[in-house]
Amino acid sequence: MTIKEVKNQIQAKENEINRLINQKRLNFLKTQPHPVDTSRIIVDGGKREDKLAKYVIKDSVIDPQIDLAYEEKWLLEEFLDEELKRLDKYGELVKQIVYYKEDYLEEEYKNEKTIFRELAWKEIAEKVHYSVDYCRKVYRKYKGKRDID
Repeated sequence: MTIKEVKNQIQAKENEINRLINQKRLNFLKTQPHPVDTSRIIVDGGKREDKLAKYVIKDSVIDPQIDLAYEEKWLLEEFLDEELKRLDKYGELVKQIVYYKEDYLEEEYKNEKTIFRELAWKEIAEKVHYSVDYCRKVYRKYKGKRDID
């Protein structure tokens, strides 16, 4: 898993947590006093429901989901920290090559639109001032895979 993928997953977990917290807030707001809606008054009996109990039941479902999302986000952040520590062992050149290969996006302007694209090996080699083959070799050693393209 690349650093970019981990950051993407962390952002997705943050979005999920925000969605669940907003859902919890909306459930709470439904229990708060608000003006009476006369269009929904039922004259012959009708059911009475406890809005607070309904809120507590819904939150007992949402709270474990929020806790699980926080825990998954924490695990991803721990993985990212460990990966960055592992990357520190290799030195500055490996950091630069991995950054340009996994995180860096080049901006291009085509037809008045901004397009982001990943760098090719030739462009990475120009930025770090080494040959293309050496950059690929360093990245291959870092990943521990033979085929990296």
